[in-house]
Amino acid sequence: METFYAKGASLKTKLVGAFGAVYLMFVIGAATGLYHMSRIMDEAEKAYAVAASATAARDTTVAVMDKTGLEQARAAYRRARTVTVSAALLALALTLAAGFYLARTITGPLRRLTDAMLRASQGDLTVSLRIESTRRDEIAEAGGALNVLVDELNDNMRQVLAASEAVSGGAQELSSSAWHLSTLVQDQSSSLEETAASIEEMTGAVKQNADNALQADKLAAESSTAAAESAVLASSIKRSMDLINASSSKIANIIGVIDEIAFQTNLLALNAAVEAARAGEHGRGFAVVAAEVRNLAQRSAAAAKEIKSLIHDSLEKVGDGNHLVSVSGSKLEGIAAKVKKVADIIAEISAASQEQASGVDQVNRTIAQMDTATQTNATKVEELSSTSRSLASLADQLRSLAGKFNLGVDVAPAAAPGGDIRGAPGGGATGAGPGPVAARRPVTEPAGARPNVARRKPKIAAVAKVSANDGTWTEF
Repeated sequence: METFYAKGASLKTKLVGAFGAVYLMFVIGAATGLYHMSRIMDEAEKAYAVAASATAARDTTVAVMDKTGLEQARAAYRRARTVTVSAALLALALTLAAGFYLARTITGPLRRLTDAMLRASQGDLTVSLRIESTRRDEIAEAGGALNVLVDELNDNMRQVLAASEAVSGGAQELSSSAWHLSTLVQDQSSSLEETAASIEEMTGAVKQNADNALQADKLAAESSTAAAESAVLASSIKRSMDLINASSSKIANIIGVIDEIAFQTNLLALNAAVEAARAGEHGRGFAVVAAEVRNLAQRSAAAAKEIKSLIHDSLEKVGDGNHLVSVSGSKLEGIAAKVKKVADIIAEISAASQEQASGVDQVNRTIAQMDTATQTNATKVEELSSTSRSLASLADQLRSLAGKFNLGVDVAPAAAPGGDIRGAPGGGATGAGPGPVAARRPVTEPAGARPNVARRKPKIAAVAKVSANDGTWTEF
């Protein structure tokens, strides 16, 4: 038995060997029966010979009867032998027929099942086994299960093919979008660099204006202080001129008194001269004195008039000076007020310039942050482009893997993966969704098939695609 079921023997050989072993056991049993029957006949013949020799002399009739019984036994033996041999030959024929029938009904479908499995393993997923509707055995179930398996694999590979096409189209769209985004990022980076340069120049100008405003504020404050001091000084001068005017008025009054005294002295000297002239010779000396007093009085009166005239001129000039000092004081006060107002305006300008300088610095820092973010975006765009190329490569691998199988549909050649984002976008690919899945082949199910080989409708996953119109991701 081990010889027939040894490793490497075919199922047909094993079946023929098994039936041969059964037949051989039957033949051995029959031969053993014949052998024992032959020995019994030999023993019977020997016993008959002894009995015949013993009774030959006594009774011929008994001997004849024994011989007749012996012949009948021999005839029965011959009939049994013939029947046994015929049964053995008939069993041999039936065994051979049953063996070949079973070998044909079992090994033939198994061979076709094996061929279908080999074709499926080599990538032909269009293979299908024709199963007779009358078969309800395990071979029919195995064939139905193989048909379901191959059909499911066919559908799954078609879905993989459709998904790979969708991924390839999406990768191309992603690469194109990454290229456009890279262009925008580069333009934005250039604009930011130009803006940063302009802001830097503006920062220098604003800082210079702020410094000039500070200096102007200091000068305006100093001018305001000087104008205020000048106004105070003009007020002091006006008060001094008022005092001088008062003193000049007093001097004029004193000079008037002196002039009046000189006039009275002149009158007294004139009277004294008249009286001396009346006295004659006795009054000549008194007349001389009176004349001298009169001369002195006249000279005093003339001097007092001159001094009075000078004092009046001085008073007029002091009055003019006082008026001018008063006007100058008013002008200086107005100038001081305007200088203070200018100082306040310059101080506001200085504060605004400082705030503007601070704002420009903040804008400069913001632009620096935007430039850093732009560089980060450029790096992300590089990573996005690399990811799109990886997706395109994976899609090509999926298409190549699906192309190894015969699905009953034409597999389009794989699209070239997107190039570098710094180059032109490749081909303007559109994000095609998964293509239609071909109709499934009809498979004859075996009657009474097991539940675990029932046909299952595969779920078709929704595949994301990229809309070529607006560049946004949509799902269906």
